[in-house]
Amino acid sequence: MKRLLVNIRGILADSIPDVRDSDIYIAVDHNVIPPGVKFPCIGLKDGEEEHAFGASCVEREMTVDVIVYSGLSKSESNIIGDESIAQKGVLELADTLEDVLLGQIPDNYQNVDLIRKHPSKLFMDDRSKFIQQKILTFKYLNIY
Repeated sequence: MKRLLVNIRGILADSIPDVRDSDIYIAVDHNVIPPGVKFPCIGLKDGEEEHAFGASCVEREMTVDVIVYSGLSKSESNIIGDESIAQKGVLELADTLEDVLLGQIPDNYQNVDLIRKHPSKLFMDDRSKFIQQKILTFKYLNIY
């Protein structure tokens, strides 16, 4: 899982110009954003791992939650963006992430699927700031 998260972070850093590399991080929790991170940002949260043992190989499926965050400005713009100030909302950023991650499979993995798009939601962080969040869950297949 560690290698997968690091690989995904590298793919996103190379492919998402709207988010600074330092604002793409391994998340300890869906609702915790590290100090110093600026919006928009992307968290990567480890998910479930399943193993299936075959006669000549092992299949390992791993899920990763990719979380897009946007700081609260005009409520609507957090979700759909605001072209007048070139701000992308969580929906547009999530669509970009989906295209990138489905189009670039990390080394040593044979397949990736988007298995769930969670609805966007608003939450309050530990500093009492409102944040818009959208979670995409991907499943990666590794056969060895």
